[in-house]
Amino acid sequence: MSHPNIEICLAAESDAESLIHLHYAAVQNIEGRFYPQKVLAAWSPPPSPARYAWMRGMISTDGQPVWVTKQMGKTCGFSISTLADGFIKALYIHPAFAGQGIGKCLLTFTEQQLAQQGRATATLKASINAVAFYQAAGYRVIAPATQTLGDGSEMKCLEMEKALI
Repeated sequence: MSHPNIEICLAAESDAESLIHLHYAAVQNIEGRFYPQKVLAAWSPPPSPARYAWMRGMISTDGQPVWVTKQMGKTCGFSISTLADGFIKALYIHPAFAGQGIGKCLLTFTEQQLAQQGRATATLKASINAVAFYQAAGYRVIAPATQTLGDGSEMKCLEMEKALI
């Protein structure tokens, strides 16, 4: 699937700060009916040098591509997946670009990359606010799950999967 006016490329370490700011904006924009503010704060603390370093580490890890979407030079989304097991670790779109089909485009691209590596199935842990997005893309719920956050607390999510081949 393609989307007019966006490009998808591998992230460079120089993208780390913009990706952390995007992540923070996306998480802080989630409606309170899905998660309390305490969970959102633990999920994505304010941008900091430690978070930038963490993202640079994610970007430089082999077998774990970080794909960035840009529209007219502006970073609008990113995904992180592990090629070895077909797990999509993250997919975020900046709130200013939400509802334009960019998330669907990035998800499809990420799935294609996994399929090209021989993965028959993509799996992920969907935050409660994102379940409908993934269901519309063909994912099915496997089981309730939790995601451990940076401060050690846990947030509720759902394990989901989709056949790629």
